[in-house]
Amino acid sequence: MIRSNFLNFIVPILFIGIWLSIGSNPADFLLIFFNENSALINVKKLDLSGFVNFVRSIFPPICLIVCTFIILKFKIHRKQNNFIYIILLIQLIQIITTFLSRDTIVSDYEILIDHIGRYHWIISSIATITIFMIANKLENFNVKKLFYISIIFLSFIVVFFSYKILLDFFNFEINYNNLPVYNLEIWRKSAFFFKHEIPRVTGLSRSILVLLIFVMFFRYNNRYYNKILKNILIISLGTLIFLFQSKFAVSLFFIIFLFYFLCYEKKSVGLIQIIILLLFQILLFLSISNYKFHFIENKFQVNTTDITDQITKEDTVSTKSQSYSDSKKNKNTKLINEKKKFSEKYLRHNYSKKSKGLDLIDHVVLSGRLNLWLNSVPYIKERPLLGYGSMSDRILINKQRLISKNILNPVSNAFLYSLLSGGIFCFLLLILFFITIRSKYLDIIYFTVLNKWQNKISALILLVITMRLLIENSIMLFGIDFILLLNCLYLAEKE
Repeated sequence: MIRSNFLNFIVPILFIGIWLSIGSNPADFLLIFFNENSALINVKKLDLSGFVNFVRSIFPPICLIVCTFIILKFKIHRKQNNFIYIILLIQLIQIITTFLSRDTIVSDYEILIDHIGRYHWIISSIATITIFMIANKLENFNVKKLFYISIIFLSFIVVFFSYKILLDFFNFEINYNNLPVYNLEIWRKSAFFFKHEIPRVTGLSRSILVLLIFVMFFRYNNRYYNKILKNILIISLGTLIFLFQSKFAVSLFFIIFLFYFLCYEKKSVGLIQIIILLLFQILLFLSISNYKFHFIENKFQVNTTDITDQITKEDTVSTKSQSYSDSKKNKNTKLINEKKKFSEKYLRHNYSKKSKGLDLIDHVVLSGRLNLWLNSVPYIKERPLLGYGSMSDRILINKQRLISKNILNPVSNAFLYSLLSGGIFCFLLLILFFITIRSKYLDIIYFTVLNKWQNKISALILLVITMRLLIENSIMLFGIDFILLLNCLYLAEKE
């Protein structure tokens, strides 16, 4: 164990920096080196958003350098948990396979800056690993501090970005078809923050589930106002789950409530309380949707006259402005026509009406992921040992979309991603990782007899992450899942 007040102070700071770097893009700092001016001059030319993104994106490599120095100086790399070595080895393999991917089909679709950028998320993952390695060897440092930091960031993410999304949900100019939250256009102008995409509702739903687990199973003082606050938070978070309508999140939402029910000593009392909570959540979800409908109805009635008058006025413009007038008139006429078809829509669109047979099942159950998985198989067969390196799935299974500059889909399965990015060795290490932490999963089996809140919370969060492995790349890429995984593994390790 290492006794150092300085390291006890610096570790949380580094961890906060890693959280702030989530969502950054390596291009935010790499571009300053691919310019005729010096890097310093390019930095000075950045606007506020550009500078913030520059700092966020350059932090992981700086953090890695600092942590590597600390690890080597204090020989912290010795006697760590086996699972941390496995995760680290998975990252190192991806560095090698990314380097070797320069002579593959991937290189046909990327320039040098894109290739360099593919190392960025691996560096971020390794930096996060090194933070936990240091924290685990510090004397008088409770690793739960890092978990509390994660909860604070998740709370901010959920509150801030849910607010932005719900504003668009109520905005008729953005949502004039009265779409559910899930079906809002993800590339709308308001769906960006500091020039980067805000979290999608599927990612936000995962964060909501983690907060819900924390609120449900954290051990509070047994006071009346704590119980009221706890139930208010549960109702609010559950309502967001119903509003966002991620199938994965809704399914796990009910599983979490099942574990919540099992923890009640008096099952009849627990069942009644849970039914009441669920009713409040569903009623609040329907109330928000109904209020939104009537809010837009009233607002539209006021604005329809103005739009009609505007169309009339634009008919009198000069011939030089006629094309612009026609375009504007068509847009406004479209809004009026949409008003005639305007109806209340509570549930997301799960599939296209053209889908039939297995294609229909794929869209209803897996949201089209089956095609992504099948498309990855030929590439896995072509390079089973080495794969194609980090982030290669976005190129391999999206070649047509790269040409049309449409949204790029990940392969959406952590095990397939491991094969594509690191080959069979990366895949086997991922399997070995779960074998190594198998004891952590036993907490789910013995959930009701666990005495410590951190064991219950880490077990359920681990369940959420494990289920996401099947439908997302999840822990195979740096992000919230990756940080939460390390949080869970260490949460009850050190007392």
